[in-house]
Amino acid sequence: MFSYCLSSSYASADTLSGSEVVKQCYYKYRGKDQRIDIDFTMTNKDGEILKKRKFIRLWKDYQGQDDILSKMMWYTISPSTYRDNNLLRLDYTLESGKPPEQWVYMSKTHTIRRLTVRDPEQALLNWGMIAEDFHIRQLHEDTHDLLETIQKDDRTFYKIRSTPRKDSSQYGELISLYEKKDEWDNCFLRSTEYYGLFGEKIKKANFKWQQVEKAWLPNTVEIVFDKIKEKLFEKKNKPEKVFVTYKVSNVKIDIGLKDKDFSKRMLGKVMK
Repeated sequence: MFSYCLSSSYASADTLSGSEVVKQCYYKYRGKDQRIDIDFTMTNKDGEILKKRKFIRLWKDYQGQDDILSKMMWYTISPSTYRDNNLLRLDYTLESGKPPEQWVYMSKTHTIRRLTVRDPEQALLNWGMIAEDFHIRQLHEDTHDLLETIQKDDRTFYKIRSTPRKDSSQYGELISLYEKKDEWDNCFLRSTEYYGLFGEKIKKANFKWQQVEKAWLPNTVEIVFDKIKEKLFEKKNKPEKVFVTYKVSNVKIDIGLKDKDFSKRMLGKVMK
Protein backbone atom coordinates (compact mmCIF):
# COMPACT_ATOMS: atom_id res chain seq x y z
CA MET A 1 0.00 0.00 0.00
CA PHE A 2 2.71 2.45 1.20
CA SER A 3 7.91 0.90 -6.67
CA TYR A 4 6.29 -0.01 -9.50
CA CYS A 5 5.75 1.74 -12.80
CA LEU A 6 3.83 -0.26 -15.35
CA SER A 7 2.91 0.50 -18.93
CA SER A 8 0.63 3.51 -19.39
CA SER A 9 -1.23 1.85 -22.27
CA TYR A 10 -4.87 1.09 -21.57
CA ALA A 11 -7.76 -0.86 -22.98
CA SER A 12 -11.03 0.49 -24.34
CA ALA A 13 -14.12 0.52 -22.14
CA ASP A 14 -15.47 -2.52 -23.96
CA THR A 15 -12.43 -4.67 -23.17
CA LEU A 16 -11.45 -3.20 -19.81
CA SER A 17 -10.60 -5.84 -17.23
CA GLY A 18 -10.05 -5.76 -13.48
CA SER A 19 -6.33 -6.31 -14.00
CA GLU A 20 -6.17 -3.35 -16.38
CA VAL A 21 -7.80 -1.03 -13.84
CA VAL A 22 -5.44 -2.17 -11.10
CA LYS A 23 -2.43 -1.81 -13.40
CA GLN A 24 -3.36 1.77 -14.28
CA CYS A 25 -4.59 3.00 -10.89
CA TYR A 26 -2.70 1.12 -8.19
CA TYR A 27 0.87 1.33 -9.43
CA LYS A 28 2.12 4.84 -8.83
CA TYR A 29 5.78 5.80 -8.67
CA ARG A 30 6.75 5.63 -4.99
CA GLY A 31 10.43 6.35 -5.35
CA LYS A 32 13.39 4.00 -5.12
CA ASP A 33 13.26 4.33 -1.35
CA GLN A 34 11.36 6.25 1.34
CA ARG A 35 11.70 7.55 4.86
CA ILE A 36 8.42 8.75 6.41
CA ASP A 37 6.95 9.60 9.80
CA ILE A 38 3.61 7.99 10.67
CA ASP A 39 1.31 9.17 13.44
CA PHE A 40 -1.14 6.49 14.54
CA THR A 41 -4.36 7.13 16.48
CA MET A 42 -7.00 4.61 17.54
CA THR A 43 -10.37 5.76 18.87
CA ASN A 44 -13.66 4.11 19.81
CA LYS A 45 -17.06 5.07 18.38
CA ASP A 46 -17.36 7.88 20.95
CA GLY A 47 -14.09 9.48 19.81
CA GLU A 48 -12.18 8.43 22.93
CA ILE A 49 -8.48 7.90 22.16
CA LEU A 50 -7.49 4.32 22.94
CA LYS A 51 -3.93 4.36 21.61
CA LYS A 52 -1.46 6.81 20.11
CA ARG A 53 1.87 5.91 18.55
CA LYS A 54 4.52 7.52 16.38
CA PHE A 55 6.60 5.51 13.93
CA ILE A 56 9.40 6.00 11.44
CA ARG A 57 9.17 3.76 8.39
CA LEU A 58 12.00 2.99 5.98
CA TRP A 59 11.23 1.28 2.67
CA LYS A 60 13.35 0.28 -0.33
CA ASP A 61 12.34 -1.13 -3.71
CA TYR A 62 14.50 -4.09 -4.82
CA GLN A 63 12.58 -4.75 -8.07
CA GLY A 64 12.97 -8.53 -7.80
CA GLN A 65 16.74 -8.55 -7.33
CA ASP A 66 17.66 -11.86 -5.66
CA ASP A 67 13.90 -12.58 -5.60
CA ILE A 68 13.33 -9.62 -3.24
CA LEU A 69 10.53 -7.18 -4.02
CA SER A 70 11.09 -4.76 -1.15
CA LYS A 71 12.40 -4.34 2.38
CA MET A 72 10.72 -2.38 5.16
CA MET A 73 11.97 -1.28 8.58
CA TRP A 74 9.38 -0.09 11.10
CA TYR A 75 10.64 1.84 14.17
CA THR A 76 8.43 2.70 17.16
CA ILE A 77 9.31 6.21 18.35
CA SER A 78 6.74 7.01 21.02
CA PRO A 79 5.45 6.57 23.65
CA SER A 80 8.75 5.85 25.36
CA THR A 81 7.45 2.65 26.99
CA TYR A 82 7.12 1.10 23.51
CA ARG A 83 10.20 2.72 22.00
CA ASP A 84 12.42 0.36 20.01
CA ASN A 85 9.82 -2.38 19.51
CA ASN A 86 10.88 -2.52 15.88
CA LEU A 87 9.93 -4.66 12.87
CA LEU A 88 11.88 -5.74 9.77
CA ARG A 89 10.05 -7.28 6.79
CA LEU A 90 11.29 -8.69 3.47
CA ASP A 91 8.81 -9.35 0.67
CA TYR A 92 9.66 -11.79 -2.13
CA THR A 93 8.38 -12.18 -5.67
CA LEU A 94 5.49 -14.54 -6.29
CA GLU A 95 7.67 -16.61 -8.64
CA SER A 96 10.20 -17.33 -5.88
CA GLY A 97 7.59 -19.18 -3.82
CA LYS A 98 9.11 -17.66 -0.68
CA PRO A 99 6.85 -16.32 2.08
CA PRO A 100 7.65 -12.92 3.62
CA GLU A 101 10.34 -12.85 6.29
CA GLN A 102 9.70 -10.84 9.45
CA TRP A 103 11.72 -10.14 12.57
CA VAL A 104 10.75 -8.10 15.61
CA TYR A 105 13.05 -6.55 18.22
CA MET A 106 11.68 -6.66 21.77
CA SER A 107 13.32 -3.87 23.77
CA LYS A 108 12.36 -5.26 27.19
CA THR A 109 14.36 -8.45 26.61
CA HIS A 110 16.81 -7.08 24.01
CA THR A 111 16.06 -10.01 21.76
CA ILE A 112 15.19 -10.48 18.09
CA ARG A 113 12.43 -12.93 17.22
CA ARG A 114 11.49 -14.37 13.83
CA LEU A 115 7.76 -14.04 13.13
CA THR A 116 5.63 -16.07 10.79
CA VAL A 117 2.89 -14.25 8.87
CA ARG A 118 0.24 -15.77 11.16
CA ASP A 119 2.23 -15.55 14.39
CA PRO A 120 -0.04 -14.50 17.29
CA GLU A 121 2.58 -11.95 18.30
CA GLN A 122 1.58 -9.91 15.25
CA ALA A 123 -1.47 -8.86 17.24
CA LEU A 124 0.88 -6.67 19.26
CA LEU A 125 2.05 -4.91 16.10
CA ASN A 126 -1.01 -4.56 13.88
CA TRP A 127 -3.33 -1.94 15.32
CA GLY A 128 -5.70 -1.86 12.39
CA MET A 129 -3.16 -2.82 9.74
CA ILE A 130 -0.67 -5.64 9.38
CA ALA A 131 2.68 -5.67 7.60
CA GLU A 132 1.04 -7.24 4.53
CA ASP A 133 -1.07 -4.08 4.10
CA PHE A 134 2.04 -1.94 3.61
CA HIS A 135 3.45 -4.28 0.97
CA ILE A 136 3.00 -3.16 -2.66
CA ARG A 137 1.23 -6.13 -4.19
CA GLN A 138 2.39 -7.56 -7.52
CA LEU A 139 -0.21 -7.41 -10.26
CA HIS A 140 -0.27 -11.20 -10.67
CA GLU A 141 -0.17 -11.76 -6.91
CA ASP A 142 -3.98 -11.62 -7.03
CA THR A 143 -6.70 -12.32 -9.54
CA HIS A 144 -8.71 -9.16 -10.30
CA ASP A 145 -12.39 -9.13 -11.25
CA LEU A 146 -14.17 -5.95 -12.36
CA LEU A 147 -17.45 -6.08 -10.45
CA GLU A 148 -18.96 -2.71 -11.31
CA THR A 149 -18.30 0.52 -13.24
CA ILE A 150 -20.06 3.67 -12.05
CA GLN A 151 -20.12 6.98 -13.90
CA LYS A 152 -20.75 10.08 -11.77
CA ASP A 153 -20.37 13.48 -13.45
CA ASP A 154 -16.77 13.62 -14.74
CA ARG A 155 -15.56 10.72 -12.60
CA THR A 156 -15.55 6.98 -13.16
CA PHE A 157 -15.50 4.52 -10.27
CA TYR A 158 -14.33 0.92 -10.64
CA LYS A 159 -15.18 -1.73 -8.08
CA ILE A 160 -12.61 -4.55 -8.13
CA ARG A 161 -12.46 -7.87 -6.29
CA SER A 162 -8.87 -9.05 -5.77
CA THR A 163 -8.31 -12.63 -4.61
CA PRO A 164 -4.81 -13.43 -3.28
CA ARG A 165 -2.90 -16.28 -4.91
CA LYS A 166 -0.36 -16.54 -2.10
CA ASP A 167 -1.08 -19.12 0.59
CA SER A 168 0.70 -16.82 3.04
CA SER A 169 -1.90 -14.05 2.64
CA GLN A 170 -4.11 -13.47 5.66
CA TYR A 171 -6.98 -12.33 3.42
CA GLY A 172 -9.56 -14.24 1.42
CA GLU A 173 -10.35 -11.28 -0.81
CA LEU A 174 -10.04 -7.50 -1.11
CA ILE A 175 -12.85 -5.32 -2.52
CA SER A 176 -11.38 -2.02 -3.75
CA LEU A 177 -12.86 1.15 -5.22
CA TYR A 178 -10.76 3.13 -7.72
CA GLU A 179 -11.65 6.65 -8.86
CA LYS A 180 -10.60 8.03 -12.26
CA LYS A 181 -11.02 11.61 -13.44
CA ASP A 182 -10.27 12.28 -17.10
CA GLU A 183 -7.02 10.40 -17.83
CA TRP A 184 -5.58 7.25 -16.24
CA ASP A 185 -2.80 9.31 -14.65
CA ASN A 186 -5.54 10.75 -12.45
CA CYS A 187 -6.82 7.42 -11.12
CA PHE A 188 -6.28 6.38 -7.50
CA LEU A 189 -7.27 3.77 -4.97
CA ARG A 190 -9.94 5.30 -2.72
CA SER A 191 -10.98 2.45 -0.43
CA THR A 192 -10.47 -1.24 0.27
CA GLU A 193 -12.60 -3.69 2.24
CA TYR A 194 -10.60 -6.57 3.71
CA TYR A 195 -12.15 -10.01 4.15
CA GLY A 196 -10.74 -12.95 6.09
CA LEU A 197 -10.07 -16.47 4.87
CA PHE A 198 -13.61 -17.53 5.81
CA GLY A 199 -15.37 -14.56 4.20
CA GLU A 200 -15.74 -12.42 7.31
CA LYS A 201 -15.29 -8.66 6.86
CA ILE A 202 -12.40 -7.42 8.96
CA LYS A 203 -12.06 -3.73 8.14
CA LYS A 204 -12.42 -0.97 5.56
CA ALA A 205 -9.66 1.51 4.74
CA ASN A 206 -10.11 4.90 3.02
CA PHE A 207 -7.11 6.49 1.31
CA LYS A 208 -6.08 10.08 0.61
CA TRP A 209 -2.98 10.67 -1.51
CA GLN A 210 -0.14 13.16 -1.72
CA GLN A 211 2.53 13.87 -4.30
CA VAL A 212 6.10 14.46 -3.13
CA GLU A 213 8.39 15.38 -6.02
CA LYS A 214 7.56 12.70 -8.62
CA ALA A 215 6.37 10.13 -6.10
CA TRP A 216 2.83 9.35 -4.92
CA LEU A 217 2.07 7.86 -1.53
CA PRO A 218 -0.79 7.90 0.98
CA ASN A 219 -1.27 11.07 2.98
CA THR A 220 -3.93 9.67 5.33
CA VAL A 221 -5.33 6.18 5.81
CA GLU A 222 -8.57 5.99 7.82
CA ILE A 223 -9.76 2.54 8.88
CA VAL A 224 -12.94 1.18 10.40
CA PHE A 225 -11.78 -1.98 12.11
CA ASP A 226 -14.66 -4.44 12.59
CA LYS A 227 -12.86 -7.58 13.74
CA ILE A 228 -11.03 -6.69 16.95
CA LYS A 229 -8.01 -8.74 17.90
CA GLU A 230 -8.63 -10.23 21.35
CA LYS A 231 -5.03 -9.56 22.43
CA LEU A 232 -5.45 -5.83 21.90
CA PHE A 233 -7.93 -5.43 24.73
CA GLU A 234 -9.12 -7.17 27.82
CA LYS A 235 -12.44 -8.83 27.00
CA LYS A 236 -14.36 -6.69 29.47
CA ASN A 237 -12.97 -3.52 27.85
CA LYS A 238 -13.18 -4.68 24.24
CA PRO A 239 -14.94 -1.96 22.17
CA GLU A 240 -17.59 -2.81 19.60
CA LYS A 241 -15.60 -1.13 16.87
CA VAL A 242 -12.42 0.93 16.55
CA PHE A 243 -11.39 3.69 14.16
CA VAL A 244 -7.75 3.95 13.14
CA THR A 245 -5.96 6.82 11.43
CA TYR A 246 -2.46 6.76 9.96
CA LYS A 247 -1.15 10.24 9.07
CA VAL A 248 2.01 10.44 6.95
CA SER A 249 4.42 13.40 7.27
CA ASN A 250 8.08 14.37 6.84
CA VAL A 251 8.31 12.41 3.60
CA LYS A 252 11.77 11.89 2.09
CA ILE A 253 12.10 10.15 -1.27
CA ASP A 254 15.19 8.63 -2.93
CA ILE A 255 17.60 9.29 -0.08
CA GLY A 256 19.93 6.41 -0.94
CA LEU A 257 19.04 3.84 1.71
CA LYS A 258 21.50 0.92 1.79
CA ASP A 259 21.20 -2.81 2.42
CA LYS A 260 22.67 -2.28 5.89
CA ASP A 261 19.70 -0.05 6.78
CA PHE A 262 17.51 -3.17 6.56
CA SER A 263 19.63 -5.61 8.56
CA LYS A 264 18.63 -7.42 11.75
CA ARG A 265 21.51 -5.63 13.45
CA MET A 266 19.66 -2.33 12.89
CA LEU A 267 16.53 -3.55 14.68
CA GLY A 268 17.91 -2.44 18.03
CA LYS A 269 18.77 1.04 16.79
CA VAL A 270 17.26 4.08 18.50
CA MET A 271 15.77 6.28 15.77
CA LYS A 272 15.22 10.04 16.09
